[in-house]
Amino acid sequence: MRGPGVCDEKVKGPAQAELGRATAFLARDVCVHAGLVAAAYLQAKDEENYREWKATEKTDCVAAGLPSER
Repeated sequence: MRGPGVCDEKVKGPAQAELGRATAFLARDVCVHAGLVAAAYLQAKDEENYREWKATEKTDCVAAGLPSER
């Protein structure tokens, strides 16, 4: 009977790396979309929601490891 070992790690490693890449792409998308929502509120001259979404963008971009101001 074989216990956990190197072979198991070789199988898990690529799957974990792929999950990490997918998570990073998702985090980047969330950041970008928050910026788009903020821009839409700015264009609509809705200052209250614009400020709220700029704060959301900043938080989401920091979480994604990206600058919130481009």
